[in-house]
Amino acid sequence: MLLWFHDKFFAIDFLRSIFKDKIKRSGASRRIYISRDDARYRRVQNENALLAQVDHYGFERVLLSQLSFSEQIQLFASADAVMAPHGAGLANLVFSPPGCTVIEFMPQNYVNACFWALSEACGHHYYCIGGVKESGTHNHMHLDLEILDAVCKQSLGNK
Repeated sequence: MLLWFHDKFFAIDFLRSIFKDKIKRSGASRRIYISRDDARYRRVQNENALLAQVDHYGFERVLLSQLSFSEQIQLFASADAVMAPHGAGLANLVFSPPGCTVIEFMPQNYVNACFWALSEACGHHYYCIGGVKESGTHNHMHLDLEILDAVCKQSLGNK
């Protein structure tokens, strides 16, 4: 069954209304890096180097699998920037405030624009580092840190 809504923001507004008691935006904003270190697919092989590179931007490493759904909502609701390899955890962007910066890594030979579309609908600033080199059969990625640095400078500036 295909449903068509005249209001393209219906699903976003609906989800935010259902979980509004869990969306508590404190005055402090956070910059989160979603690690997939415990996932089977799309791990970032040079994650430690990546974290050292973005440390001065204030990113903190988070494993979503260790958080409850309520904690994930609160985490994303407090985020002013989210950086992550492509994965289902980015669906939580629906709870991030408008204006949130999103930096997604996409492995080569794989393109999925779902989180770009979600970011656009939520009023986020979306950046994608695509064509990231893969190894093995599980799409593990090795991120080019020079490209990451250029994207961070463009998207985050000196923030």
